[in-house]
Amino acid sequence: MGDKSLQSALRYGLGGTFAVLPRLTIGGEAGGFQKSGTGLLASGNLGVHFRRHVETGFDPFATGGITGVRIGGETGLYANVGGGFNQWFRPRAAFRLEFRGYPGRQDLNSFSEIRFGISFR
Repeated sequence: MGDKSLQSALRYGLGGTFAVLPRLTIGGEAGGFQKSGTGLLASGNLGVHFRRHVETGFDPFATGGITGVRIGGETGLYANVGGGFNQWFRPRAAFRLEFRGYPGRQDLNSFSEIRFGISFR
């Protein structure tokens, strides 16, 4: 992807995670971004929650996976790593805050993002 960077891009999307074990989740997401043109991004991830089952309160997690990006007619594949937390204010609704980093390599620039949203279950 040459000198294209996603730093300072507006990113938006939808995703979901599913519990496969008491503390292990599998998830995916798809979305777009806007930075002097539009692009697409999709990820698949595994997540580990540090507390078993949280009805309400603080729920920290770590995540990692693979991300594909399409920008300016070029495609790149990244690893991603991150962590964050859900703050469950009701048994089925939470505020979510997450940091995710995307290490680059030879032809891909590294980038990172701070993500926030609403979680439902």
